[in-house]
Amino acid sequence: MNRLNILLLVATVASALWTVELQSHIRQQIYLVGKGREEEIRLKNEYADLQYNYSHDVDTQVVGETAARMKMRLPRADETIKVND
Repeated sequence: MNRLNILLLVATVASALWTVELQSHIRQQIYLVGKGREEEIRLKNEYADLQYNYSHDVDTQVVGETAARMKMRLPRADETIKVND
């Protein structure tokens, strides 16, 4: 009977240690998932900013190229009229 108790005690301690280790591993995984989601949000925001900047640069470039093809230029001061409301 004494050996059985010792065996059960060892099994219980081993099970408890395994459970604590498993809980620690699960907490670490949850933390890493949270960090991954934060990084995902940051990268999506950065990507959206890059897309906006790229579209703005492309628009500016297209307007400039089109104006050059049409031989457009900025008006001189003597070609402008000031309108008062």
